[in-house]
Amino acid sequence: MVFLLVMILGMGVEAYGQTNVYHSFPDSAFWRVDAWAEDNFTGCQENYYFHYYFGGDTIINGNSYKKLMRGNVLIIRVGGGPLCYIWPWATFSGYMGAIKDDSISNKAYFVQPNQINDTLLFDYNLIIGDTLNGFNTGCNNMVVTSIDSILIGMEYRKRWNFNRCNADSGFIIQGIGSSSGLIEPINQTFSYSNLICVKDSNSTLFNSSFQSIIGCQLVTSTQNIPSEIINTINIYPNPTSGTFTLTYNSQLSLLNSQLIITDVLGRAVYHQAIINPNNTTINISQLSNGVYFYEIQSGNSTGSLTGMRGKIVVEK
Repeated sequence: MVFLLVMILGMGVEAYGQTNVYHSFPDSAFWRVDAWAEDNFTGCQENYYFHYYFGGDTIINGNSYKKLMRGNVLIIRVGGGPLCYIWPWATFSGYMGAIKDDSISNKAYFVQPNQINDTLLFDYNLIIGDTLNGFNTGCNNMVVTSIDSILIGMEYRKRWNFNRCNADSGFIIQGIGSSSGLIEPINQTFSYSNLICVKDSNSTLFNSSFQSIIGCQLVTSTQNIPSEIINTINIYPNPTSGTFTLTYNSQLSLLNSQLIITDVLGRAVYHQAIINPNNTTINISQLSNGVYFYEIQSGNSTGSLTGMRGKIVVEK
């Protein structure tokens, strides 16, 4: 009986102890990211859908790095506003820089295109109360609030949870990336992004709760997105004190469509069937002040979604 108890305890220690093993970014994986930019002053809003992958090794300053490549980028303009120039780097594909895993320092580093010196990407030594640093952090008060573990494949890895400067929350997972993506800015204001999934040749390593019209697949061409989503969606007022009007102009029949509102972690906090797509009043007064994201989902014969999304702010 004692021997059995020791074996069980040992197995538990071994499973959770793997959170202390350094996990590199997998060579054969791809990272799916959704991003969007908007400017309330100019009225621009654009959605971006893309994926990252590694394009082999390279030597920079005598050190070995993995070349980070971005595949095809799909850009959907929303609302008919002008072009967005807030986040221009999200609009092109190709070489995006290079990443180096350093298991000795327990950190990951990044070299931006046309540069030879790296900078901190992720620090995996952080403890609760530490401040996040790195080229992709946008302010100096993003603090680790908790540390837990998450099952990635057959192993547990550490997850650092933190508060962003705009009071949102996010996370970092070793060898996976952040809740924002892979090299996307962690603190987000006018531009936003979400890591959708990380998938290698054999299995899905990580799948977030954030819903995407592309899903966990490579972005290959505009055929990934149903043509009917290229329409306009507007909500007003925004920010709202709790009630707003949704206007959706589309040639698509919105039978069985619905509005889904999620928080910054991708968790659904509200949904409502759309009865009149031309003018629908929504009451979300039960939600707390903060930033949320809305999305129209409408099934068709192939099961795809309209997937138009945007940001809504609740200020009471």
